[in-house]
Amino acid sequence: MKNKSIAAWFLLAWVVLSIIIAPASLKAGTKTDLEDARLSLFEAIALEDDSLVKADVEPYFPYAVYDINAYDASADDEKYYTEASFQALIMDLNNIVYDSNTGIEAINAAVDSLVITENEIDGLIETVDALIGGLVTQDAYTATKALFDDAKNLDGSPYTPISVGSFEDRLDAIEAEMEDPRIGTDRMIALRGEISDVYDRLTEKADKTELKRLNNLAIIAYYEERTSYTADSYDAFKDAVNAYGNYLSVNEIINDPNVSQTEVNQWETLIRDALDLLVEQVDPSPLLAEYEALNEMDLSGYTPSSKAIFTAELDRLFEIITGDNLDRDTFNYVDLALDDAPELLIEIADVSQLSDLLDDIDDIRRERYSHASYGLLMEAVRDASQIIENQNRTEEAVQTIIVRLHERIDGLMPRIDTLYIRAADPPLNIDSYVVTGDAQIESYYSTNDEAFTVDENGNIIPKAFGEGRVYVALSNDVVEIIPIVVKANVKTPTIVLMAVLPVFAVISGVAVVTMNKKRWTSIGKTLKRLFSKKKEG
Repeated sequence: MKNKSIAAWFLLAWVVLSIIIAPASLKAGTKTDLEDARLSLFEAIALEDDSLVKADVEPYFPYAVYDINAYDASADDEKYYTEASFQALIMDLNNIVYDSNTGIEAINAAVDSLVITENEIDGLIETVDALIGGLVTQDAYTATKALFDDAKNLDGSPYTPISVGSFEDRLDAIEAEMEDPRIGTDRMIALRGEISDVYDRLTEKADKTELKRLNNLAIIAYYEERTSYTADSYDAFKDAVNAYGNYLSVNEIINDPNVSQTEVNQWETLIRDALDLLVEQVDPSPLLAEYEALNEMDLSGYTPSSKAIFTAELDRLFEIITGDNLDRDTFNYVDLALDDAPELLIEIADVSQLSDLLDDIDDIRRERYSHASYGLLMEAVRDASQIIENQNRTEEAVQTIIVRLHERIDGLMPRIDTLYIRAADPPLNIDSYVVTGDAQIESYYSTNDEAFTVDENGNIIPKAFGEGRVYVALSNDVVEIIPIVVKANVKTPTIVLMAVLPVFAVISGVAVVTMNKKRWTSIGKTLKRLFSKKKEG
């Protein structure tokens, strides 16, 4: 047993020395060598139920540094791990070997007691396996390094400086992790995904071509071409520009290398909306020419009121033409309004026919006709005279009054001097003796209620011998006066025309004696002689 222990110590010393002096030969071991060593180790551990003799473990312990499970079967004859990761492992193993608590010295202490427990062996193997996990295979490192180099060599000129800085900072962190010799294969592989994700940090530089163009247009419109636009549209444009901060604010965006395309697009929209508010001012020359032609028209043949309306319309349109808001739509509106302006003029109507008719009416003797019918004619004559004097008369008004005058002439009724009725006769309606025209009869009045009365319907009711008058009031303020004589001996109503008896008429409440006293006396004598002859016969 003692000889076996001495042999085992020589073997362990040789293995440790080999690890320290010639790591290249160890890391170049093939998969078969590693598997055999690991299997031998586990077989040795399995020889005892609850404890192992140190000599049974020592020959196999150094081979536990190899990660068999991660070994690539296609790389049997090649170097499997990176130089840096393997050298780090050797260094860590050296530390374990000389660690008095967990390394070989601890095992030596256990040898002195002739036994080492399985738990102690398991703890040591777990520690070594953890170190083995830090190994990086050549394939994993090479693939990750290729992705990293592509990212590192990326041309950053198309991207914003800030995003490029963030991109490079993350690459530097990844590179530092890649160069850690204890990173392990799994982590090295995981870095490939993080290298792919780092491109998301890049932001392309915004295309500012359109923004620069729009900004130049806004500057020109704001300072140089303001008179080319209508005043209202320019004011709206100016307010919009001031709202987003004018060209200085835009220049800050243009000169900012880190501005995003989204922000540039937003500014383009602001400027474009402001420019869309502008409305071009139209050349007023054609409209002014139309205006001048209308302004020089001979208006002597038109009514004063229509001339005033026409002139006012021209003045209104002139203000629009010479104003500072003449856009295309307004131009078209004014153009149509100028074309329609002459239609506002109304020619002064010819009154020669009307004047001739009035001259003929002057020859009509008023005493021959009833006061109401003649009064209606005079009412129309007054209106006709006003039309003649009215310089704003229209042809329609002239023709209307001519028709009305003819109607009044046709409506003249011979005057009734006296209406005789017998006391015993039934009531007599006098409406048929009154010419009302367009007026309405409003009331009746009897001057001798003892001889006769008149009801509200115009019925004369004889009562006793006597005479008087009936006043018929019309709605046009004309009063027709009808003399009434109630005579007991008269068998039938007798109408004595104006050639025989005098007539009293009232117009608008004024009494007019149509015959003078001399003629009244003469008529009275004639009637006496007439009635005397009738009695003698």
